[in-house]
Amino acid sequence: MEKPTRLFDFPEYQLATSPLEKCLTSKQGDHWVSYSTQEFVDHSAAISRALLKLGIGPGDKVALISHNNRSEWNIMDIGILQIGAIDVPIYPTMSESDYEYIMNHAEVKMCVVSNEELFQKVSNVMPKVATLDAIYTFEQVSGAKNWNELLELGKDGDQARVDEIKASVDQDDLATLIYTSGTTGLPKGVMLTHRNIASNAVDSSVRLPQFVPGDARVLSFLPVCHIFERMLHYLYMYMGAQIHF
Repeated sequence: MEKPTRLFDFPEYQLATSPLEKCLTSKQGDHWVSYSTQEFVDHSAAISRALLKLGIGPGDKVALISHNNRSEWNIMDIGILQIGAIDVPIYPTMSESDYEYIMNHAEVKMCVVSNEELFQKVSNVMPKVATLDAIYTFEQVSGAKNWNELLELGKDGDQARVDEIKASVDQDDLATLIYTSGTTGLPKGVMLTHRNIASNAVDSSVRLPQFVPGDARVLSFLPVCHIFERMLHYLYMYMGAQIHF
């Protein structure tokens, strides 16, 4: 497989060149849970099929908000991107007024959050965001839709349509909107293409110690809503490093 040029190419590149038994590992409750590269790719495809069923498609915006880095964030990221949709990572510490502004400004249609605290924050602003149709949570939250429902919904569906959209996505297409902290005024949405991030990840590979794919373990702890940590995730996938959260 050629070098990745679009962000959803990275897990498929790893699958083709150096599939890992433990690609992504994070803690769920008291247990450490790992996803293999194959599971990462398969789960991302299920998310894509589910989103299409729910009416999310090319150009639509999906917000991701998590208090901690976790495997599910990356699965959602790839699932969103490979149907031409655009993800909007938001800092969990931002105020409800910032959430309201960003989601209206980006015209967010769906939001996925990590826990009950963030679910309540987004629920409070949902009536003020005309485009926001649904909120899902990674953790089990009473009264909330859980991201496992997306995986279940996407067990079947139009994979041919997913593949068709993937093939149509260009490296210069918009991939993500990353909002600034707003310290000098309202948050500004930074428009980044697939090429913006993918080229940084591939070109940075020479800066890492060279290792046999699968032998290196990396720890991800900087906020993944920040572009540096997010770029590193794609870089680690490209290098075949196990990512631990």
